[in-house]
Amino acid sequence: MGMRTEFTPSEVQAVIDAVPDELQPLPGTVALIERLGAAGHVLHYLSNMPQPFAAHLESAYPMHRWFRDGVFSSRVGVIKPDPAIFALAQQRLGLAPAATLFIDDSQRNVAAARAAGWQALHFTEASALEADLRAGGWL
Repeated sequence: MGMRTEFTPSEVQAVIDAVPDELQPLPGTVALIERLGAAGHVLHYLSNMPQPFAAHLESAYPMHRWFRDGVFSSRVGVIKPDPAIFALAQQRLGLAPAATLFIDDSQRNVAAARAAGWQALHFTEASALEADLRAGGWL
């Protein structure tokens, strides 16, 4: 990053260090997650979050309340949309692909999940996702 931006190493580190404070849950998304859990859906996460940021999320937010379990790519050494991460999540989390709904803000990741046999929806905002979930019979 420093070479492309001409930032000094300390400036690059300052940017990296500031990121966790910017990782704020979106109230509409949190409310939807909570409604899905209350409706009996078992929720997991599959995230490409770098390790320092993943640790911040786990310590700052009730991830254990929102999700049964999950996979951070930084901890397993493979990232979405690599098919290997879907296979790993499937095995680790005990998922049945045809009964698994994957939601992601990246169309590439949605396509990769579908290629792995999962159902998938593209996330743009909570209200649009909620409409998609209702239309698909998930909520």
